[in-house]
Amino acid sequence: MKSIMKFVFVFLLAGVAFANSPNLENTQTFKETQEETKALDIEKKAPSRRELQRSQKYFKEDPTYKTTYVTFGGVGVPIKNNYVVAPAISGGWLFREDKKGVDVSLSTAYLFKKPIRVFSLTLPKVQYLTFLRDVKSSAKHSGYFGIGGSFHNMFVATKEKTTEIDEYSDATYTYNREKVVSAYSGLAANASLGYNYKLGDKLQSYVQLGANMPTPLSIYFKGDIYKPSFELNLGLGF
Repeated sequence: MKSIMKFVFVFLLAGVAFANSPNLENTQTFKETQEETKALDIEKKAPSRRELQRSQKYFKEDPTYKTTYVTFGGVGVPIKNNYVVAPAISGGWLFREDKKGVDVSLSTAYLFKKPIRVFSLTLPKVQYLTFLRDVKSSAKHSGYFGIGGSFHNMFVATKEKTTEIDEYSDATYTYNREKVVSAYSGLAANASLGYNYKLGDKLQSYVQLGANMPTPLSIYFKGDIYKPSFELNLGLGF
């Protein structure tokens, strides 16, 4: 009788152990379900292609930045011992990598206010820029400075009263005659100091103060041309 009870007890224990043992097929299905869930979670957490492009544009993975900009301002042009300010417009392209950059631009200014006429054209101007901060999404603003050269054209004239006597009739004629005070066409040295602030993913604002100094490497010049002209510009890059 004891032997039968022992046999029954062992049989029940074996049955309980078998019932509690893991099923291989169920275990494999459970693991597959877990892997699919993880893959879905990764896809949900992974940034989109557009988000990656936005982030890489300002982080170290892609330290380059290109922008086209347009600025408006004024140019102070020397005339004798004074300066006259002419309204100016400029545009250009900026390529930046980390704290370094290259700026290629053109600018023009014109003023006709009797008796003065001023014209200025810089085409092109190439500058090497150094920024104080890297290209990052957290760096929303940065100061910079640069040096370079340009092909610079400048023309300053004034109108003066001129009196002439006709040698045949001895009549006197008085009229306003334009006189060129200074003119220059040649290579100029340039320097700039500026500040830019990021307004969005692509939009940037610019404030820049620059100076242009004519050099002896000129095609044509007249008058006292070895004086710097100064320009102050405000604009947007996009």
